Amino acid sequence: MLIELFPTHHRTTAYSLGYNVTTAALGGAAPLILTALYASTGNLLLPAYFVALTALGTGVAAYINKETAGRSSTQFV
Repeated sequence: MLIELFPTHHRTTAYSLGYNVTTAALGGAAPLILTALYASTGNLLLPAYFVALTALGTGVAAYINKETAGRSSTQFV
């Protein structure tokens, strides 16, 4: 679904840039952030809250995006 948001000639670059930046920011920093939050609060459920929050954000983004089947890539720009 995400790959369809970009014009054909930019798909690989645009998708990989968005995917990798998000993975690095959320996935790479998650252990550090969650360890710091646990150390300051002592709440063992913080990883579950983090996963639920990111899942909620993904759900909202998927709901907002429109179906692109049947449209040419020039209509996305």
